[in-house]
Amino acid sequence: MITIEPPSIIPNPALSIFNLKRILNRARSSAPNLEIGASSEAPPSSAAATKPGAPYIDSDVWASSEGRLSSSRRNRILLLAILLATTLQAQSTNWQLTWSDEFNAPNGSPPDPAKWNIVTGGKGFGNNELETYTSRPANIHQQNGNLVITAQKEDLTGPDGIPRHYTSARINSQDHFTQKYGRFEARIQLPTGKGIWPAFWLLGDNHETNKWPKCGEIDILESIGAPDTIYSTLHGPGYSGSKGISAKFPLPTGESVHTAFHLYVVEWSPNDIKFFFDDHLIAHRTPADLPPAATWVYDHPFYLLLNLAVGGYWPGNPDDTTVFPQHMLIDYIRVYSRNPASPRAATKPGAPYIDSDVWASSEGRPSSPAPAQEPGAPYLDSEMWASSEGRPLFTLLTHTQSQSKPSQ
Repeated sequence: MITIEPPSIIPNPALSIFNLKRILNRARSSAPNLEIGASSEAPPSSAAATKPGAPYIDSDVWASSEGRLSSSRRNRILLLAILLATTLQAQSTNWQLTWSDEFNAPNGSPPDPAKWNIVTGGKGFGNNELETYTSRPANIHQQNGNLVITAQKEDLTGPDGIPRHYTSARINSQDHFTQKYGRFEARIQLPTGKGIWPAFWLLGDNHETNKWPKCGEIDILESIGAPDTIYSTLHGPGYSGSKGISAKFPLPTGESVHTAFHLYVVEWSPNDIKFFFDDHLIAHRTPADLPPAATWVYDHPFYLLLNLAVGGYWPGNPDDTTVFPQHMLIDYIRVYSRNPASPRAATKPGAPYIDSDVWASSEGRPSSPAPAQEPGAPYLDSEMWASSEGRPLFTLLTHTQSQSKPSQ
């Protein structure tokens, strides 16, 4: 296994314009006397700031009637700047990037062979899948900053001699990268349709000596064709296949897996696994969720997998409504480890808290969701950074059965 040394400069996705907007929103709810946003005060009388072409800042909030900041407002802005600096600094120290693939190679390039293995063959992979996986550019390549996995309807006999009527691709990081615990995330736009089964998941690196499901499997994301539903599942001894511990997540109204990119995440620590869609907590799993006498097997390194299956026991087979080709677009995959020196003050009851786009987690999250449900509260709703600010949380339907079963 190749040891990945952490980079000297760690990209911190928390430092984004999206976060700044959300921090302003949070600051407003935490300190309502800060004048963030429109004010009921009359606009300033100074004409200089309103001359055509003159630089302009919304002066009903930030400027005094003399065309400059009043003393009280300067103090308030200074307080806000301190809040921004301290919260961003706290977030930047929580996690350390240990591995990533941004898929920025020239168009047409295969996945980086130093990071990925391309799996080939049409053996069904324990799920009665109908495709044969290939390494052809027609099925997998990098394009415009994304990894593109394409499922095609075509007749092909692979090197294993198994004839199939569909082709697609599957990759894993076995023998290149594994990690025990941390945050694993991918920004993906998914395909949809009957019999279409994309997945982003982790598999225990000891599966060759400790056969599945004893090695453990963490399915961060699975979709079986519906545009508005995803699944996150744990498989282990005594809870695998159709008995996996699964959560079904209906997307927020108006959102879809195939019209935009979304962030799919697992945060994994000892005896604790949390799944997220954007900043929505899908499920929180601990050993208490296992069947009686079952074993929690998530205590050793796992490696990454991505695949786009066609057909199978769980999604069923494509039908006349299924359109081909189907494309799974992966913008990036990033893996973090928790900084052992990271401050935990933010997790104390009552401590300041920012619900950020990348650090979305129950770590430091207030126990009451009331602030996010206040009528009229502002929120930022983008294809990637969808926030629950200003809208109700969504009911999670848990323990829906997922039937994925790997075969190596």
